[in-house]
Amino acid sequence: MAVRIDILEGTSVRETSDGLEMTRIAIVDGLTGDKNQRCLSALSILGVPQLLSSHPAVSSMKLRERIPESISPTAVRMRLLYRDAGRQPPDDPYRSTTSTVEISGALSQIETSFAFDGTAIETSYLYPAAYPNDRLAGKTISQKGFVARLLPEITMVFSRLERITYSALLSKIKLYQGKVNRVGWSKDPDAAARTWLCGPIVGRPTDQGTQYQVSYQFQYREDAWDTTAEFFCQDTGRPPDDLVEGAGLVDVQVYTEKDFNGLNL
Repeated sequence: MAVRIDILEGTSVRETSDGLEMTRIAIVDGLTGDKNQRCLSALSILGVPQLLSSHPAVSSMKLRERIPESISPTAVRMRLLYRDAGRQPPDDPYRSTTSTVEISGALSQIETSFAFDGTAIETSYLYPAAYPNDRLAGKTISQKGFVARLLPEITMVFSRLERITYSALLSKIKLYQGKVNRVGWSKDPDAAARTWLCGPIVGRPTDQGTQYQVSYQFQYREDAWDTTAEFFCQDTGRPPDDLVEGAGLVDVQVYTEKDFNGLNL
């Protein structure tokens, strides 16, 4: 394998409000495999600078990103991006600005067989004596009733500028999106478990993929994001009227819990 570093074309120094950035260009030749395999192989070739190593000319600049790109069937061009270590310490892989928040309310409709106080809804009907079905004629039949219920929900959306890599952002989305809070957290310390659901996490690149404007959406449900499974009678196709917790009714936790404090919002 041949590694050539500090190719003139593409080498640059950039100053932003966040500090200095320096770019070096490396060419790795003699690789095999498809485009993705060549790019992955180039990252581990001896002679290619490793992440967090210092720039040879300015020791305070640390290597933060390595971006390989296939340029031929055997060669990869790699962009090495260095940033000021003083502004982005090694133990802080990304830096965030203070977040802004939007709060709104909404109503979602569900079907329920329980009143506000948890008692079952029942309906009854007295069939006329002349009803053509002898099994029902003259009898009062009771059954469970179902009604639509509007659940109040609170939605919070936090947005902030983050210095974060694509892979780190993707990992964060996989870790938190679709999860519920395990305990109270920074934005609602008294929240009961599983009352906040982390919705879409969206990152929009603002600086060649080194900074993202990231938004986090959370929805609150006072009754928690659990659900109740009911037994359905095979004869009627409806739940029996005498269902109680543990006998035909089962509370189900459907979302995985996560400590939202890890987001540092």
